[in-house]
Amino acid sequence: MISSAQPFTEHLGELRRRLIICMSALGLSLVPGWFVSKPVQDFLQAPLNLALPHGSQIVNLALTEAFANRMRVALIAGLVASLPVILYQIWRFVAPGLYATERRYIAAFTVALTLLFFAGATFGYVYIFPATLTFFVNFAPEEIPAYISQASYLSFAFWMFVAFGVVFETPLAIILLARFGIVDPRRLARQRKYAILVSFVVAAVVTPSPDVFTQTMLALPMYLLFEVGLVGARLLGRRRAEEEPEAQTEAT
Repeated sequence: MISSAQPFTEHLGELRRRLIICMSALGLSLVPGWFVSKPVQDFLQAPLNLALPHGSQIVNLALTEAFANRMRVALIAGLVASLPVILYQIWRFVAPGLYATERRYIAAFTVALTLLFFAGATFGYVYIFPATLTFFVNFAPEEIPAYISQASYLSFAFWMFVAFGVVFETPLAIILLARFGIVDPRRLARQRKYAILVSFVVAAVVTPSPDVFTQTMLALPMYLLFEVGLVGARLLGRRRAEEEPEAQTEAT
């Protein structure tokens, strides 16, 4: 635990120790990550295998591509496996400098952030991947087989996971902004037309493919999440308004 009275050099030493633990956890998790990389890779490629027509297949275009793909998947799997340790070390570093109420908010924020991200990635994999891949594959003539680079597909899948994971953080972002008084939920509700526009603009930026179909499949859930965030902002805004008089009473 670090107290606010400790000198700056001790804070740096504590930060260095936490970073070493995080890097060690990530390094150690690469070993089990390598052993699960093949099943994870097969899991990621399952939607593409179902979408590809007969005669088409996934290929490696370079001698080292298969190994590099396994290492990439192992690194991501190791990062996910070591994430609890990394988050805990970050928490142990910043918690001593926070008030008790701030600790509760940050703990809840971290849990919600993680759950929403994985919910978005799961939504993208279950509902968006099959439709998007089928949409692309249907453009190829039936007489011409498709040979999909494994590296390009894994990159596509990774960025789609990240895009949907980030998009699902929209309600949390709106709730936090409203909680701290940065935005007004009632004013946001009157700007729905701009929310629709922003949803499509963000979808066009974060999706790795330029097709309108994929962007629309991302923009629609984003707008629905905006509405969910408005509901949560209204509820928490009321709670905040109720807490402020109590805090002023306790201060006096």
